[in-house]
Amino acid sequence: MIVYYGATFERRLSIVLDLADKSKKSAFIALVEPMFNRLDQEWKTEQPEIIDSVALVHSLDAIEIVPVEERIRISKKLLR
Repeated sequence: MIVYYGATFERRLSIVLDLADKSKKSAFIALVEPMFNRLDQEWKTEQPEIIDSVALVHSLDAIEIVPVEERIRISKKLLR
């Protein structure tokens, strides 16, 4: 059995979204798509971490720097 104690992929993406929104730095914004793609891959083999996934949806709802269309697209994938 593998035990993982670090931040989940869901939590990591939430942090990057918060940093992107607060700092308005394009470097953080550029991380969103690849991190989301990695999370999507993770969910194909592992179960989502529910609490961190809910926090991720809240982060998506709260940010302004990522265009609405992109937030909707990501939210739809998260909630599928």
